[in-house]
Amino acid sequence: MRSTMTIGAVLACVCSAVTQAATPPAPLFSPSTTAIDPGFRSTLLSEAAMRTGEGTMLEVSSQQMPIDWDAARADLTAQTGDPMEPVARPVPVRPVNATREQLDAVSLPILLPDRDVVDFEDATARLFGRQGFYTASIEGDGVVIEVFGSRQRVAGPSDPRIADRLAEARDADGFIITPGEGSWDVAFNRYGAAYSVTVECGDPGASRCADANYARELARSLLIAGGQPGGN
Repeated sequence: MRSTMTIGAVLACVCSAVTQAATPPAPLFSPSTTAIDPGFRSTLLSEAAMRTGEGTMLEVSSQQMPIDWDAARADLTAQTGDPMEPVARPVPVRPVNATREQLDAVSLPILLPDRDVVDFEDATARLFGRQGFYTASIEGDGVVIEVFGSRQRVAGPSDPRIADRLAEARDADGFIITPGEGSWDVAFNRYGAAYSVTVECGDPGASRCADANYARELARSLLIAGGQPGGN
């Protein structure tokens, strides 16, 4: 069961974007501006995983995944800590174009990176959400960071080859990391939803894109910044 959910969640990073683009519902609030192609969600890995040995693409269908809100609430409690304790707490990058009510209209946990890990001066995010997914972009220092989350999964014929390929691709953090031209994409599953963090540098040789370390640390730093149960 665990491997099936992980496969579906990772593949959803591509397929949910395609599905939503085909029949877009009205947005909950203003879209973000991003230089990153929204269709790029671990594309190379997903195509390889979905392809059979004969080169035939598996047929898939979109499903809405239930969210483990108990786990999300537990993480949020740990994230905020005891307000009476005088210790510094991590703070997610702040969306500048969305109110708390609008953030809570998204029906999955909204994850955004710790602003100290982003390490841009006065870093803020622009966030675009619909009920079942969101995307946020953060720009600065010649770098664009995009965080994508979706509770859409892909259900297709069971094929052990898919599970094997994804298991081989995951690292110790459960991340599937895909390089691009001057970019890195980190995809993973959490709370039953699919997430990805993409880092793209205007200069492909920039230190933040020289290897996967910056993108990986952003993914590790993700904090809950919104979202409420809905449609489970």
